[in-house]
Amino acid sequence: MNKFNLNTFQLNKWLFFTFNNININNDDIKNSVIIPSIDSFKKEVIEPLLGIGTINENMKVNIIAKAYNGNTFKSIIPLQTLETKDILLLRDVMLGHYNTFHADNYIIEDFKELVFNFRILSYDFIPNIKPKLLNVEDHINFKYKVFFDKISNVNLPLTMDLFQWGNIKFNYNFTCADLNIDGLEYHFILHNNYYECYINTINDNNLIIFRDTLLDRSGQDLTHFKREILRKWSVVKLFIYNDYQLIFKAKKHYPSFLKKVKKVDHLSNKLMTIDIETKVTNGKMEAICISIFDGKIKKSFFIDDFLTSEEMIIRAIKYLNKPKYNGFKVYAHNFSSFDAIFILSRLVKNAKLEIKNRDGVLIEIKCRFSRNVSITFRDSYLLLPSSLDSLAKNFIKENKNLFPYDFVNKTNLDYNGDVPNISYFNDISQDEYLSYKSSFNNNKWNLKKETIKYCESDVILLYRVIRKFATRIFNLYHVDVLKYPTLPSLAFAIYRSNFLNEIWNISNLDGEIYKFISRSYSGGHVDLYYHQNNDNEKVYRYDVNSLYPYSMMNCSMPTGYPIQFEGNILDNEIYDIVANTFNLNERYGFFESNIETHKDLFIPIILKKIKIDKVGYRTIAPLGKWTDVYHSEELNNALKYGYKYTTNKGYLFNKGYIFKDYVNSLYELKKSSNSGEPNYIISKLLLNSLYGRFGMNPYYLKSELLSNTELDNYIYLNDNIHIYDKLELSDNLNLISYYKEDCNDKYDKSNNVNVAIASSITAFSRI
Repeated sequence: MNKFNLNTFQLNKWLFFTFNNININNDDIKNSVIIPSIDSFKKEVIEPLLGIGTINENMKVNIIAKAYNGNTFKSIIPLQTLETKDILLLRDVMLGHYNTFHADNYIIEDFKELVFNFRILSYDFIPNIKPKLLNVEDHINFKYKVFFDKISNVNLPLTMDLFQWGNIKFNYNFTCADLNIDGLEYHFILHNNYYECYINTINDNNLIIFRDTLLDRSGQDLTHFKREILRKWSVVKLFIYNDYQLIFKAKKHYPSFLKKVKKVDHLSNKLMTIDIETKVTNGKMEAICISIFDGKIKKSFFIDDFLTSEEMIIRAIKYLNKPKYNGFKVYAHNFSSFDAIFILSRLVKNAKLEIKNRDGVLIEIKCRFSRNVSITFRDSYLLLPSSLDSLAKNFIKENKNLFPYDFVNKTNLDYNGDVPNISYFNDISQDEYLSYKSSFNNNKWNLKKETIKYCESDVILLYRVIRKFATRIFNLYHVDVLKYPTLPSLAFAIYRSNFLNEIWNISNLDGEIYKFISRSYSGGHVDLYYHQNNDNEKVYRYDVNSLYPYSMMNCSMPTGYPIQFEGNILDNEIYDIVANTFNLNERYGFFESNIETHKDLFIPIILKKIKIDKVGYRTIAPLGKWTDVYHSEELNNALKYGYKYTTNKGYLFNKGYIFKDYVNSLYELKKSSNSGEPNYIISKLLLNSLYGRFGMNPYYLKSELLSNTELDNYIYLNDNIHIYDKLELSDNLNLISYYKEDCNDKYDKSNNVNVAIASSITAFSRI
């Protein structure tokens, strides 16, 4: 910045004079800022130059005044031209401009300096230039004070009357106009009831493109209009104004969309199964047997071959640390809640772990033993949520072996004697017990031998069940089960590879959109009005056949770009504008609404989650008045039962039927199979597993193994860490899941979630 220096002054050169002796008084801006600054400019610039004869009092001055807040400059007045002898006239000009344009948009407290950018012109610079003081009245033809709305860091007037914008210049036939404000160039292309405007910087860099369209039908009220902010000629923001007031605004979000995944041409064979049998000793559970099966070789470890249970577990882990097992998925049934406790505390000493834990459920543990050996532990129950006994009967037509679980806790591990009594077996008939007992010669039963046999039988059964399940899924959909750790993730992969059409534009929602819409996501509505019937009174009960799949198939789901809005979307005139602007087909979405019911409504149908001290969140169906987020269709349905609602913010979507083929295909598979057959089970599992995958929380939780001391540090010394779950693995080892506030990756962008779809399915099901 070229500051004013009397000794280096040159005619026709732009210079700066800074006034920073500001004694701010909001009640008297004229006397606290404007008059002192002009007087100082006159005293320190004009008078000294006149005194030494460098200029005379008839020379012209170009001058602009800017306020500086320590970071940025903002023009107080546009360029003025006057003679040096009239410099004090700037007082009224500056005061008029400030009061008209800047008082509400640039508060006085932000003033650090007032800077005058000026030049004094020689007589021969532009010989015939005339003084021109741009008072407010001279360059603005206004009836009211002009209000502004700040959009993309640019203050735009809330009127289509361009004469109120500034010193605008029209071409000869009034089809174009230009304006310069605060160093920005405005280029207007004019039409009958609208104009387009391009705002450029001095360097011709495009800053913003917008279109204003008159909404007043009479064509007289230039303050009733819509303003559309454009990006590549697509509307990204919409503002509706009336009488200098913003009455509605909307914004188009641009999330990524769900993509198809390729089908596979072969199944992975890198499958292993593991099982752990336990015994309670002195009130503490310990592992006594581990069996592993890789499809060909079975290997077992029993506790009496080792000094301790821990040594046995470590030996089993080392058995898996082989190059030939690199990339294998190792499944245990109920691994998440049981076997993991024994495995994890030992794995951490032998491998580098990557743990996936969601909502307190251990999804998988990836163990890297070395550069060449990495295996992943998974819970087969998360893939096939049924007992191993039931799975074996249904998938491979075999029964799980019998075993006296309770007997192991009552006797020594070296037991060799009579077959344990029937009381030690669970859910066994007398005939089954007698058959089991007769299978032992001389009625001798060895605990070690039978434990190993039972454990090995389980891992072989589990292996065969998973392989049969994987083969059926591959034959039906060409999807590899081993790529997906849970049933919802498998259902999601089947949907994406076989049924997804990318033209539906299914959004991936996270961040603030997820937080807002998830407030509407609730499950079923169950009320009990009478808990007993009268004597001899029949009670009828009803069930719905595949309610969620029915809603998925027959009801419209939110698709396309989410349109965020603030304002009364229930106003038909406003909604028509929004629908036409963003190409919406219905007033459909999720609204934060003020709800009101009759206080004598017998069966309320709209739910609300409330927080109760020391209890947590509970779902109720309230009466009276309250505010929450709901699906638009559920709100409209409630109107039929006496509800009233208003809304002022939310998200709009287009509608699409995106699950018809998926549900139809699985329902046909179910109808063509007998109950209990693999295809019947597969269809039921996949029908009811997909919707929840869309509603999965995208919140990115990290997992770590911590000692008690390390855990205390996380709890008490890290205010930005919030612990969501803790699993105690041993006396001094904990698996925790936590969220770190200052972490950049707050949301897992790879999750492909859309809570709007999940919430729609449950809302339509309640309806």
